[in-house]
Amino acid sequence: MTHRLIAVAGATLVSLAALGGTAGAAIQPAPVKHTPLREELPAAGGTIFAWSQNSAGHPGVDNIWVEVGGGAAVRLNPPHTYAEAGGVDGDEVIFDQANQAGRSGIRIWNATTHTFSIPQGVNTQAREYWPTKSGSWILYGRLGRHADRALLHNTATGETVVLASVTTGQFVVFPGQVSGNWAVWDVCRRACNVYRHDISAGTTTRIPTTFRGRYQYRPSVTADGTVYFVHSGQACGQNVRLVRQPLGGPQEVVLSLRPGSDIFSKTQAVADATSGTDVYYSQARCTNPRNARDIFEVVVP
Repeated sequence: MTHRLIAVAGATLVSLAALGGTAGAAIQPAPVKHTPLREELPAAGGTIFAWSQNSAGHPGVDNIWVEVGGGAAVRLNPPHTYAEAGGVDGDEVIFDQANQAGRSGIRIWNATTHTFSIPQGVNTQAREYWPTKSGSWILYGRLGRHADRALLHNTATGETVVLASVTTGQFVVFPGQVSGNWAVWDVCRRACNVYRHDISAGTTTRIPTTFRGRYQYRPSVTADGTVYFVHSGQACGQNVRLVRQPLGGPQEVVLSLRPGSDIFSKTQAVADATSGTDVYYSQARCTNPRNARDIFEVVVP
């Protein structure tokens, strides 16, 4: 399971028509960020695109960058900190930031006012990570000394829902995305499983494993409850697929990666400007999982 906590690249095309999907629809991955650096944790919405990137001089430190309307990239975290991109909701970018002492917290940047704010009721002395936002709901992870959790917090009511809690001192719970009435995450221990939560009903469903292999991870979700996630075998780069699970429908393979390539940081699903869904993901080669990664986008009809 260790390889699931790292990342990887190189996609082959899959026809959804051959898999019971939209007739004639061929999925073509398009590079979004392709450099020798580690490009990961894509977050998108409207005209905003945010992501995390390391530097050649400090390969172990990530900074968050944002582009608005195709303009120049702007770094959001100040010097002597590191940050991970989370999600985009309207004109807001949510992310987590930590200082050199490891003190972390969730922050929001407004692309219209160019101001920062701190959401109430989410930050503690523990490590908060991988936040996304949809309206008043914030989905995020919290790693404490004895437990790793996925939490769903309502900034309007102050309510916090514990979606998953695993007694451990390691990252094993990975929040995916909250969108409208739906939130998704994965838990990785002996295997990896993806879960979808109906916020209004208060119910949680585990996404079934229908393909060979026991690893399902890095989910995202659309406003209609369609889940996108990665499925693979145990070894890094073994039968890695990006899969779509509609609400109440059969699973479909969106694309397959070449052997030796994998996806480790989260995916993100957003409505395409024309039609369909844009799914962003970061991939790298298993032979170099810690550094070079690239961000790709597929448009799913």
